[in-house]
Amino acid sequence: MGRLNERTSRIGQHIPVGVFTVFCGYEDWHYGLLFGAGFLTYQVMQFVQLRRKGWLDIYGWLIGIGIAVSVVFGLRLAGVI
Repeated sequence: MGRLNERTSRIGQHIPVGVFTVFCGYEDWHYGLLFGAGFLTYQVMQFVQLRRKGWLDIYGWLIGIGIAVSVVFGLRLAGVI
């Protein structure tokens, strides 16, 4: 049960990072690209050097991106933005 809570916590902590990536990309695609590349580079280095489960962090980040893109898409369809 402890492993499940650790996984859920790590994924949940990185969902806002994915949302922020979309926000950066919405402002200017260069910002989103740079932030996303920096995040992925950091996670890969963490995995290579420390052998941590960086894939959990990337998974949470991707969930955050999916949520934010869905919200932006919905707002655009509704004519709000």
